[in-house]
Amino acid sequence: MWVSRFRIKGYGLGLQIFFGFSTEFFRYRQPEELKSLLKQVAEIKMTLNTSMLNFIDNQVAVKELLYCRPLIATNEIHRFSSQVWKPYLIRRLASRCSFKDLPKALIEKFFPDTILPKDIILKGVSEILLDTADKVLRRDYSEVYG
Repeated sequence: MWVSRFRIKGYGLGLQIFFGFSTEFFRYRQPEELKSLLKQVAEIKMTLNTSMLNFIDNQVAVKELLYCRPLIATNEIHRFSSQVWKPYLIRRLASRCSFKDLPKALIEKFFPDTILPKDIILKGVSEILLDTADKVLRRDYSEVYG
């Protein structure tokens, strides 16, 4: 069984496409059997997405060490500015990886944040960081971790 996002000689079942299996094959399956099969596919997809998110987090952290830290050390950027890097990249990359095999109309309807333009994402991340910084200046540490 091969699962892909492309529609090439396959049978579409909601979000997944199974290559090499006919419509009759899926009609032959009992509802519980089909439900179990789809659940297994969903679990595999969830495992792969989790692994991809961990990989993205790791790669962003590595790039932060390579690029941001030297800029902070030489005072080319302010430490606060470097805080934008990680949440911005993770938000952009994670959403693209997690939902890339869903139809665009479905993404727009149920996950509108994932298709935001980069300037809107940057503005959102900046607002969160500025709000947190404002709270810290007022000695409110309720949103500070670590």
